[in-house]
Amino acid sequence: MDNKVSKKERLLAKSREYLGEFVYGGIDGSVTTFAVVAGSAGGNLDTKVVLILGVANMLADGLSMGIGSYLSTKSNIENFKRLKNSVHRDYRKNKSKVLGIVDGIYEAMGFKGKLKEDVVAQIGKDEENTVDAVLKYEHGEVLEQSHPVWNGIMTYVSFVLVGLIPLLTYIFQDLMGLSDAQLFPLSCLFTSIGFILIGVLKSLLTEEKMWRAVVETLFLGAVAALVSYYVGDILESLLA
Repeated sequence: MDNKVSKKERLLAKSREYLGEFVYGGIDGSVTTFAVVAGSAGGNLDTKVVLILGVANMLADGLSMGIGSYLSTKSNIENFKRLKNSVHRDYRKNKSKVLGIVDGIYEAMGFKGKLKEDVVAQIGKDEENTVDAVLKYEHGEVLEQSHPVWNGIMTYVSFVLVGLIPLLTYIFQDLMGLSDAQLFPLSCLFTSIGFILIGVLKSLLTEEKMWRAVVETLFLGAVAALVSYYVGDILESLLA
């Protein structure tokens, strides 16, 4: 039963890790691509130029984000293993010292007298349990449940998928029968819907209020779009 519970907990932890990568990759993808679209619209660039800039930026930045996620996760895992090996060495060299740390941990948690002694003695019988207790409660370190490669892939996929939303009207202009004047307003609408969905996912991940996560995501996108739009507009005027 305990093994089943632990496996379930590990699966949930992995799911949250990957969901986190999807959410933050999606936020970056939508904000980055929408900023390119807004800047291009402000600069009155041709539809083909918007597509070239948007797609190239989306794929390149997405790859950069994916690699960054991979390296970050890999580094965290390696640092955790390095610290764990260090605590293992301390346990083998001076077990009483490490158990003293565990004793202090459980005393701070409210354990007193014989109860604390029994708990520390029970944990101290097993090296792995002792090391895990020191890592978790003394150093605040737990092993990441996600794999670096899958984290990188998840970040890249979400960056590209959500980053495509601002470009949809430009990609399917002929199929949708849209005029050039309709492209950017509809792109704003579709991107806003994307921001809302990402905000909802973010609220599920962080357990913050849904409306706050949605407003925050929309605000970040709006700021990026406004800055890019007016920079594009100013540059277009200066270079005209």
